[in-house]
Amino acid sequence: MTTIDDLRAEPPAHPPLHPPAASPAPARRPLWPWLLALGLLLLALAAAGAWVCVQALGDWGAQGWHLTIHGNDFDPVVVGVDHPALLLAGLALAAVAIIVIVPLALMLALLSTVLGVGLALLVVLAAVAGAASPLWLPLLLLWLLLRPRRAARIAT
Repeated sequence: MTTIDDLRAEPPAHPPLHPPAASPAPARRPLWPWLLALGLLLLALAAAGAWVCVQALGDWGAQGWHLTIHGNDFDPVVVGVDHPALLLAGLALAAVAIIVIVPLALMLALLSTVLGVGLALLVVLAAVAGAASPLWLPLLLLWLLLRPRRAARIAT
């Protein structure tokens, strides 16, 4: 039996009408700083490797050849061991050419090939879709029903 005290008691705690807010997903960090750091690391490793090669070869690689540009003679050793800044600048320029220009040229060649093949396939698919269209049968039946009869054509 229910008593007055039971009616005056606090109602039981109900679960909230909406679930508690979930913790927000962690923000994704951008990828480009990692790619930039990787590129700079590879450039530094290439420069260090070239420096080691120049130091290991020394004057041995410069013997037997002579460089002349516009009538000016250059000693090949000058650009190597004695001037590391010029060596690093040349390696950086070569790395930029390899990292930027070569992939762009390859992408341009692949893009032109893909576009050429893609457009040819698109034309072929359009022709096949037109030839294999299910609308041809209703159009043929409609033409057969609406065309003038042979006897009517002969009479006119």
